[in-house]
Amino acid sequence: MADMLRSSQDLAKAFTKFEDLSKLFEKIENEVRFINENNKTCVGDDEIGRNYHKQVDRPTKNLSELLTAMDTFILSAGFRGKQTQQVMDAADQNAADVA
Repeated sequence: MADMLRSSQDLAKAFTKFEDLSKLFEKIENEVRFINENNKTCVGDDEIGRNYHKQVDRPTKNLSELLTAMDTFILSAGFRGKQTQQVMDAADQNAADVA
């Protein structure tokens, strides 16, 4: 049964990928912010511009909020995963010391 609960290097490697994924989400967030700022300043304030903003502003804000939430979740999952890996490594070492 102890073998079933052992930590593995694959697990440790998997959690390092969360940081890369978070960086990707940050990059996408920055691009969406850039597009949103350009949308606000480039479209104009005439009837076409106002109609455009009615269609685009809220969904762009929602997208930004979603990306931020996903980035936060990914960072948290990666951090918690690393903590879990450390606990499992300590348990493996403890089991080896007792054996």
